Amino acid sequence: MLCRSVATHGKVIGVVSPECHEMQELFSVMHAVNLGREQKVLYFNFLEFSGFRELFGQTGNFDFTDVVLKLRSGELTTEYFWNCVYEMSGISVILPFENPENIRQIGRQEWEQFIDFMEQNTDFEVFVVDFGVSMPELADCMSRCDELLLIGREGYFYECRDKHFYEWLEKTGHQAVAEKIHKVNVPYTAKNIHGGGNVIEQLQWSEFGDFVRRWKEIMDE
Repeated sequence: MLCRSVATHGKVIGVVSPECHEMQELFSVMHAVNLGREQKVLYFNFLEFSGFRELFGQTGNFDFTDVVLKLRSGELTTEYFWNCVYEMSGISVILPFENPENIRQIGRQEWEQFIDFMEQNTDFEVFVVDFGVSMPELADCMSRCDELLLIGREGYFYECRDKHFYEWLEKTGHQAVAEKIHKVNVPYTAKNIHGGGNVIEQLQWSEFGDFVRRWKEIMDE
């Protein structure tokens, strides 16, 4: 899976939730795993307190902080990058920031540099990234995505939050970003997820897993 050939334009799929839906990260991971059956996928996220290590049993020594530090100093090499990549259920992942305050180190410049590095030094076909709503220069970063998914729910309260988000995009001159967004209403909660096993396997064979697969099939039509 760890391919080191170069120069490919991978599709960048951004996922965001102005509603702060608890299933955002789980939806994104399951979508990445489904895509990973046919394509080379890299997943990473910019969510605060994501719980990723505990949820998915990841114990690696490197996280996105290490990538950003090397990127900002101009010292990120292909060899160092691959030290920061871990394998999980058929996809590659970079572990999220252990310290959520470090997310503030990622702005438009670092994001652009990172995607450029990926395209020049890896042959990933798809990048799936979870954006947190407090990420600096969020709209500018989302503009680099080829596809954007907004994870939400049905109901007036949630519609108000989404409306506020779309209005913010328009007022800040990011109408083109808004036009890329597909809303996904996810009618599930995380209350039945339990530890002591493979969370991805739990999700794959659940109603939620069926929902994510069906959604992908509909989008592929």
